[in-house]
Amino acid sequence: MRKKRNFKLNKTLLIICGIIFVTMIVTMFFNEQLNYAFHLKPNLSKIESNSMQVHFVDTGEGDVILVRLPNNKNLIVDSGKNNYESKIVYYINNVFFNSQKERVFDYAILTHSDSDHSGNFLYILNNYQVKNFYRPKIYSKNYDTNYNENIDLVIDDANYDKIIKKLNSLKMENKINVFYNFVGAETDEINEYVTFLSPTKDNYSDENMYSPYIKLEYKNKSVLLTGDATTENEIELINTQDSLNIDVLKLAHHGSNTSTSSTFLEFLNPKYAIISCGENSYGHPSSEVLNNLKNYSEELYNNTYSTQNLGNIIYFINEDSFSDFLFIKDVSTYIFVDYYYIALGIMGVCLIIVFFPKYTKNDNKNNV
Repeated sequence: MRKKRNFKLNKTLLIICGIIFVTMIVTMFFNEQLNYAFHLKPNLSKIESNSMQVHFVDTGEGDVILVRLPNNKNLIVDSGKNNYESKIVYYINNVFFNSQKERVFDYAILTHSDSDHSGNFLYILNNYQVKNFYRPKIYSKNYDTNYNENIDLVIDDANYDKIIKKLNSLKMENKINVFYNFVGAETDEINEYVTFLSPTKDNYSDENMYSPYIKLEYKNKSVLLTGDATTENEIELINTQDSLNIDVLKLAHHGSNTSTSSTFLEFLNPKYAIISCGENSYGHPSSEVLNNLKNYSEELYNNTYSTQNLGNIIYFINEDSFSDFLFIKDVSTYIFVDYYYIALGIMGVCLIIVFFPKYTKNDNKNNV
């Protein structure tokens, strides 16, 4: 007796899988549209190459601002609270860097030492290449040596200490350039788009006051970043600069009444305002500041966007001068996988189901 196995195809299964296979091939031509339709990736199709992108990342009561310049230089301004690390990194990798193979920050700027701005810079320095780092002239008591304790602001802060220690180590290894924030601090490769308007002094009495005003500009449109700058800083800027026409103003100190005076709004003449804030016990954004916005311009008040309400906010300026806002409410709801790969996976499963050998036993017996 000899046992023989015969190959058998299920014709119904073949037809079903064939339809699915062909459907997948056809739909792969609409990969980008299906990415958005199936909520695989946020729709950033309005942002063109050679644009300026400014991402105000939703990091609760803190600041993280990511900037891509038209010359493809990448900036990070502040790094949010430490307890938002995973959320911030997910956004950086999947939205900001997206498909970029090299995840490099050409510039990192720390506005001041508060933990809601500096909380994740140690992680950034440990996990990304950072070429140039701008820091405030706030000195670490334990890891800075070039300060005058009678004049300079010196702090003893564990998180800030770790950042300064890491910067010192990277600098010793010639892996990073470290500079202080000051008016005119920008370098030749970015000064077409980035301008430090302050600080103009070496010493201030409060950490928040070290926050620089940073102007981003492209195609006659501009954004002003403010850190936690105070009304005293506003007066200083007014006294040292001509009137500014700012398109987008990031409100200082999460909309606190320590900033954004009516006089400052008149000086800046902004069209839009961004508030980076979350649930807090400080009353941010302040009703006083919101009233200042409304009294200055009903239009400005109506064009005030908050990360607490809208999530991640992206302002972009394309090469043709078109500018707009995009909003990503919750980046964790996207899985960031191309529909293309899902289609290939489904097609592979179809092939396995149809052509994986299907055998039936057939006993060949010679009956005498």
